[in-house]
Amino acid sequence: MFKSIVNPLLLIAVYSILFFACIASEEDDPNKPISKDIKAWENLENFKFEIFNAKETSNGWVVIGRNGFYTTKDFIDVSNLNQFGNYQTREGRYRIPIFESFFITRSESELFIHSHSNNNSIEPTKIEPSMYDPNFVNFEDIPFWQGDMLGINDNGTMMFSYRTSQNNIADNNPRFLLLNTSITGGKVEVKESKIIDHEFLSWFENNYSIESFQDFFHVQISSLTFRIKNNGEVKKYLDLPSKSVIKDNQILTFATSMRTGELVVYASSIGADTPTKIGQKEVSIKYLNAEYTVVGDRIFGFKNDEIFEIKLNSGFEIVTLDNTNLRGNTVTSLKATDDDKILITTLCDRTKTHCGIFVTDLDNIK
Repeated sequence: MFKSIVNPLLLIAVYSILFFACIASEEDDPNKPISKDIKAWENLENFKFEIFNAKETSNGWVVIGRNGFYTTKDFIDVSNLNQFGNYQTREGRYRIPIFESFFITRSESELFIHSHSNNNSIEPTKIEPSMYDPNFVNFEDIPFWQGDMLGINDNGTMMFSYRTSQNNIADNNPRFLLLNTSITGGKVEVKESKIIDHEFLSWFENNYSIESFQDFFHVQISSLTFRIKNNGEVKKYLDLPSKSVIKDNQILTFATSMRTGELVVYASSIGADTPTKIGQKEVSIKYLNAEYTVVGDRIFGFKNDEIFEIKLNSGFEIVTLDNTNLRGNTVTSLKATDDDKILITTLCDRTKTHCGIFVTDLDNIK
């Protein structure tokens, strides 16, 4: 009887020691992200439905939903839904990028350039890739969880990737088409074009993401990052998949090493083709292959329903941010507003009535 009493007591003592040792170990773990609570995210009343992207332009905000877009200056007075109709294939799969004056949708074989200031009063400009490249077969498939469907930079240059074949045999490498655009009378026109037919790899691989910058694009092919300049020049940038932001006249690149489970940070001047590693950290998989946005002088990241801040001032620190009001809904974009707020767009994975657009003051995130 004495033995049957002692054994449970010993077990409880051992488990208690192990439990508190684990807690201490976690608290002492230098790689564990710091958590930070912030005031609740406000869910905007007029946008409680799936939102895939939003951008503030000189004429107000353009908001992209599942099957159309809205324009608004204050998120209170909102235009009627301008439906994509037959201009967008596989609704809900892609994040449509937004430029200052237009955005682009696509079918399975054509692109449509919409001037969002016209609210569909003018037919979109149609682009047929097969007219530029007769070997065109189909667009590369880049779903929203990998980034924008295609690239548009501030010069009005757009770039998309596609597959080709010769004699009914698929080519190993994706091709890219660069289109330089202008707007005349509310209509978007293509001024010049350039096909990028480059041997990135010697085997068949896909283009997984396109990021847009002023004078170049970053593209991920297989597990490598390449830079394609507006003039068509191609350079390998990193031997890892990555996402980049511009901050303080630098390109900061966050690369994922799935082999080691590390997030690796690189920096370079905007014009440099070779980045320098400035930090690395073993992190949870939920921080790998994330997307990043600069708001003011701060860097925020998001993936699935997680949001976090990257701090590089003294070392390399990840601060996880409170996502209580967002939890369960996939974050599709994170933007700054002109009144010192952060705006987040989400899908409606968890609920159909608590999703869409959320905002909070930047000062809430100290």
